[in-house]
Amino acid sequence: MTRFSVHQKEWKERPTEEWLAERWELFAATAASVEKQTVPYEWWLICHHSTPPEYLYSLRQNGRVIVVDNDWLPIVQKLMPEGLKITTRLDSDDIIAPNYLETVQEVARESKVPGFICAERGYQKEEENYFLHEEENGPFLSYVEKGKLTVYCRAHGNVLKKEQVTHFKRRLYIQVIHNNNMRNKLHGSNRQVPSWV
Repeated sequence: MTRFSVHQKEWKERPTEEWLAERWELFAATAASVEKQTVPYEWWLICHHSTPPEYLYSLRQNGRVIVVDNDWLPIVQKLMPEGLKITTRLDSDDIIAPNYLETVQEVARESKVPGFICAERGYQKEEENYFLHEEENGPFLSYVEKGKLTVYCRAHGNVLKKEQVTHFKRRLYIQVIHNNNMRNKLHGSNRQVPSWV
């Protein structure tokens, strides 16, 4: 599940076309990483702040990508199958390794239900430089449960305090640092290029 330029409370104005165009360039790498996954996914829900731009609809060609506006809960409830399910959070400017979802599924088999799975280790990328990154309470989360809740049922900053969390330590994500994402700061200092890039 991905939020693409969903309007935030602290934003004074909605994103401009120029901002969205730059965001799309970042999102293209995100989309490519999803399509390279070693295991199939049921669907990829992309939530946009208003009427989605045409280029988002181009991703629906494989039939598993669904683009909606802010009110995505009714869509999610219709999509949710019966029984055990996993929803995964992926920001629209980040990248996951080809075996990211496969690893999440492996960990889910051993984790408690309901519960969160957190990818604790990965990389940060600033311009063309990669740095080792580790965050115990980070945004690279999945949620395993049998009801209708999703990984967005809890703000990622509160998950570790209030929920059952299983961590895995394989470095399988890249958090991209750029001018339009002021919430993320470069924490790593040791440079290392991911083997899967």
